[in-house]
Amino acid sequence: MNNNPYISSIGDFVDNSPAYKLIYTSMRELLPNRKNWFGFILCLCVGAVLAYIVGCAENTVALAAQTCEILLGVQLPIFACIFVVYLILLAFLGDSYIKKLLNIDYGNGSNYFKTSTRYFESVLFIYFVAIILSLILKLFLSCMPYDYILTQSDLTNSIMAVALLLIYYTFSLRVIYELKSTIYNTVLLVRANSAYKMLSFVEENKNSEGKIKYDNDSD
Repeated sequence: MNNNPYISSIGDFVDNSPAYKLIYTSMRELLPNRKNWFGFILCLCVGAVLAYIVGCAENTVALAAQTCEILLGVQLPIFACIFVVYLILLAFLGDSYIKKLLNIDYGNGSNYFKTSTRYFESVLFIYFVAIILSLILKLFLSCMPYDYILTQSDLTNSIMAVALLLIYYTFSLRVIYELKSTIYNTVLLVRANSAYKMLSFVEENKNSEGKIKYDNDSD
């Protein structure tokens, strides 16, 4: 077994897994657990209220199209910002700091650098799926007449509309709520980088003071 963190990490970063596998893995970030149960329940409750209001309205198609356009308008700029942050972090992290992150054990045979980069990649794929879903739904709703109905039963139409909209709203809101974790992880990386630089400053200061003391003793 190779205990070198650099050699063992190379295989993780040259992984050529198909996109659908990466998307499938990324969706796990949205599954409810003890750490994000509040966000899931909150998004589910808000999604249920929105789905009920829109699904039981007389102009369901028009309202669904408007809410879909709003969500799409939110998801697109967030995706762009996360993508830019991801590129900036990778571009400006120093070699010595990356080396330090590779040596921090994060459990399950992973390190902090791998976990952080994989998280940002997962979030990018999650937003990609959300944007595609909103775009497809927006296109379908734009092609439907506002008085379109699936069956002759108003109750059946409302139940089907509420059920479908509940899934869409809950997923879209949960994706947007994930921004909280993205900001948190970004802040941790920036703070850790700042702390690591401060430690290097302390070491430089100690070395400088030691050199001055040695020069004084020599004189």
